[in-house]
Amino acid sequence: MELTDFHGVVVALADADESLDANLATLARGADIVRVERPAAGCWDDLRARGFVLKPQYVSWQARLAGSEEEYLAAMAKRERQSLRRAARQAAQAGLDLSVRGLDGPLLEEFLSLYVPAISAMRHGVLIAVEERAEIWAQRDAYLVVCAHQGGQLVGCSLVRREPERDTARLRFSAVAAEFRETSLARVLYLNAANAARAAGLSCFGLGKDRNLYGHIAQPGLIAFKLALGQTPHPSQQLDPAVGYDQADLILRLGALADPSMMLGYPDGQPGGGPLRLEVFSATGEADIRAFRRRFPGARQHQRPLAGPSVNDQALNVPLQEGMVPS
Repeated sequence: MELTDFHGVVVALADADESLDANLATLARGADIVRVERPAAGCWDDLRARGFVLKPQYVSWQARLAGSEEEYLAAMAKRERQSLRRAARQAAQAGLDLSVRGLDGPLLEEFLSLYVPAISAMRHGVLIAVEERAEIWAQRDAYLVVCAHQGGQLVGCSLVRREPERDTARLRFSAVAAEFRETSLARVLYLNAANAARAAGLSCFGLGKDRNLYGHIAQPGLIAFKLALGQTPHPSQQLDPAVGYDQADLILRLGALADPSMMLGYPDGQPGGGPLRLEVFSATGEADIRAFRRRFPGARQHQRPLAGPSVNDQALNVPLQEGMVPS
């Protein structure tokens, strides 16, 4: 077993035998999470019995574009349609100029000037666009860039990659100036990105992929946000076999994670057996998940300590206070 610090969270990387070992409490001491990469199908039931969540490493979000903006919006909840209209009015009142452009060097630099401060302010922010800058530039012809300018200054920007081989456009990175985050400018950018994808002849629009642990780099609110925009989560490897694989995670404590934290796991059985299930981890085991119930009626709640010893005999005989979310 190997302990590694992954952006502030200590992960114990174990094989299936170690994860089921009676001495796991000793082997994983100091870890926040025990993780088994690519677990064999034959041990899934045993891992679940130990409290592990079987899940895709990455989750990709996607929605059908429909034939028009009106049809696309009709698939969203009424409240979300109202939020989008309100955000569009606020953008117009602020005098923002919205446009869709190709990616060039100056625009990439402008985008990074928005992106870096926004990500750096996060607790576990990772500057992925900076790390992948050379790759983005090499593939610049595949990108649509949705921009919001105010008086010539870029205040919002989304980099959207066209993937015609999958009949989709996929949001890669997005950033909004601090003064426009409360006005939901991101919603306006995403709607314009969807319209640009439709105009390009594509049938689907995706709000990117996330590491499947909401409460670490991505936060639980991101799930609610993407659901509200009509997006559906999928195991990433089902949409692109080159992206991700299955893994099993056992959360031991929440000290380095948000309270609550969430994962999208496979329902009982093997992958592909149905929609992903929401797994919620909190200090009380009774987090408020009303925003998720309609899309995840089978969501499960789990209790985990905030701090203290990372593992003990009780924590390794989870799930604790777990069950169906009350209606």
